[in-house]
Amino acid sequence: METTHSAPLDETYHQRLAVIRSELSERDRLTFGDIKALLNTSNWVTKRLLEQASKTGDLYKYGKRGYFLDAAHYEAYAENLDEKLRQKRIAASRAYNAAMRANRPKPKPVKYINIVCQECRQNWQGYQVHKIFGSGARA
Repeated sequence: METTHSAPLDETYHQRLAVIRSELSERDRLTFGDIKALLNTSNWVTKRLLEQASKTGDLYKYGKRGYFLDAAHYEAYAENLDEKLRQKRIAASRAYNAAMRANRPKPKPVKYINIVCQECRQNWQGYQVHKIFGSGARA
């Protein structure tokens, strides 16, 4: 009977994969650092495990975004992420607008001019009447 050394490795692989999959069922995604901390393994062991899981289709890797259960799990994450980013942009825009309104310089008060006097000064007939009778005219 032939004994292989791959049986204990396969068992370890599947145990670690089960831990990762159970964590992914609760979270949207896991990064390399998250998985390394979750398994408490070295960079090399974590990298080899994730490479094997990606090749066999046990985990879905999407670039630098992280690891997912499958493509549908990633699509749900991407849609949720787009909505979160949109809400974040709206909140940032509102905060910026509020800050701009708070820092906007106050308009200077308008200097009021006695328009009636200005009109009288421009009215030469009224000036000449005032000149003849004066300000102390009596009826």
